[in-house]
Amino acid sequence: MILLLLMLVFTEEVKRLVLTAPVESKATATARITVNEHGLRLIVIAVGLQPRCRYVLYLSSEPVAEGLSDADGTLDFYVESEPRSADRLELLDTATGEVVLWARLQPLLYVPNIVVEAGKTATVEVKLDEPEADLRFALSCSRGSFVTFDAGRIIASPRESDVGELSCELVVTDRFGLSNSAHFAVTVLPPNRPPVITVVPQQVVKAGSIRNVLLQASDPNDPTNAGLRFSLVAAPEYAVLTDVGAGRAVIQLSPPITATGRSEVVVQVREPQGLVAQTAFTVVIEPTVVITDVSYSKTFLIINGSGFGTSATVKVNDVDVTRFLVGQSNHSITLKARRSALGLRSGPNRVQVSVGSVASNLFIFSL
Repeated sequence: MILLLLMLVFTEEVKRLVLTAPVESKATATARITVNEHGLRLIVIAVGLQPRCRYVLYLSSEPVAEGLSDADGTLDFYVESEPRSADRLELLDTATGEVVLWARLQPLLYVPNIVVEAGKTATVEVKLDEPEADLRFALSCSRGSFVTFDAGRIIASPRESDVGELSCELVVTDRFGLSNSAHFAVTVLPPNRPPVITVVPQQVVKAGSIRNVLLQASDPNDPTNAGLRFSLVAAPEYAVLTDVGAGRAVIQLSPPITATGRSEVVVQVREPQGLVAQTAFTVVIEPTVVITDVSYSKTFLIINGSGFGTSATVKVNDVDVTRFLVGQSNHSITLKARRSALGLRSGPNRVQVSVGSVASNLFIFSL
């Protein structure tokens, strides 16, 4: 492989020249052109050429210098010539006619593509090889006027009406009249909006039971809702959330038999960019009255369970015997009376406790 290195000696002002070797040689180099009060002078020192071979330096297809490489494969060129925009510099091997190295005389320029959300601003740096003060710039785009150039930067500040793609071109011209252009694309995305979550009404749940509450949300920027994630911000211990994906979730409410009162559930849904929406609903626990055990001994009928409160109604074999009540707590009721007064009989007996409109299970015990 021939290794080519172009070295430059310069006096006052310089113009960069990027030189590229043929693809098969895989070699590249960077050189400079000197400019002084006498005009432009190109000084090329090529290293790694074939020893004692003749080479010709062309400027836009016109030979401007010719020389014979030395025994080490080194050759010096000194050229005084005024360049023109997009002039092409080539070094040819006279024996084979092959281009050993070439370059185009123009400023180096590179602008990356831009992706920006409507309503926001994106800024990218323009890559240059000369001070911006020595260059002139001209920017044009296929539509809109929200893309501008300032202080070596491309600035895109689109509105929602600018959503879509457009192509832009930045042209740079140096003090010698040489120019180059860079094409880049600007993609304007729709403005990111927060998700929307449906309102959940108040939930009345009986203690000891299970209620599943469906949650639904949507992402205005994604009809699939694939990126939405649900979470509980505040909730009682008996509330468990399961995110089933695609903008849906289920909250299982399973208050224990002893649960009472009201609780608030606050649910949050988040989209991939971090925007959130919340909804809240109240859970009202409807008491449940449960009898777990009944016994009778020495004129005392004792009923154990939960949800009895402080003002329960007791029925034995479908007859109200509440007047015999001598003690009551949320978990126990005590009645005092003879068996006949309580309506108890040998064999199975049915006992039921009611608190307001809520009736317990029908408990059967035998004497």
